[in-house]
Amino acid sequence: CCADNYVPRSPKSCAELGWRQKLSETCSLVKSGPRTCLPKRSFGDAKAICASLGGRLCSVDEIRQGVLKGQGCQLKRIRAWTIDAQLCPVKAVPAMYANGTVEPKCEYQSADG
Repeated sequence: CCADNYVPRSPKSCAELGWRQKLSETCSLVKSGPRTCLPKRSFGDAKAICASLGGRLCSVDEIRQGVLKGQGCQLKRIRAWTIDAQLCPVKAVPAMYANGTVEPKCEYQSADG
């Protein structure tokens, strides 16, 4: 999940959330507890979880810049959903490895996802 220094893009700011800032305008969270990485979820669930925490899904560009790195999760194995739906055909959303080293791939979602 990502959030911004200013509220327009995310429900709460980085300061309000207390999330670690990795980029000049963006902070992130990949753990739900001290030793627990956020679990694998459908696109819809991931989007809802981030919103419930006060954040949003990260963009492809933010992930490429390393916004999710350095938080202790095995990011080369975790696929992260992104907010960049315009990169894919209808009913598909881009997901990429959270370490940002591999280009995103479009994944199709079910009607509820």
